[in-house]
Amino acid sequence: MYLVKTKSKIILALLLTFMITFLFISIFQITSLTSETKMIQNYENKLQAVNQENENLTIYLAGMNSLSNIQELTEVFGFERIGNVHHIKLSGDIVVIR
Repeated sequence: MYLVKTKSKIILALLLTFMITFLFISIFQITSLTSETKMIQNYENKLQAVNQENENLTIYLAGMNSLSNIQELTEVFGFERIGNVHHIKLSGDIVVIR
């Protein structure tokens, strides 16, 4: 009878030890999972910011390419930059020939 009580106490102690060990392991895993989830959220926020910056730079680059194309076209067509524009106001049906 004494041997049976001793075995049951040993089994109960081992069972209790395993339960406490598994409890600590599960707490560690939950903590680890929570921190990794937070890290993933931070990376997603950084990725979203980088994507927005990339989109802004793409728009800026498209504008720069457009402006350089306009400048090249003005040189091809021989346009020149003008300084002052003077307007002549004519009255009636007057035609001016130069």
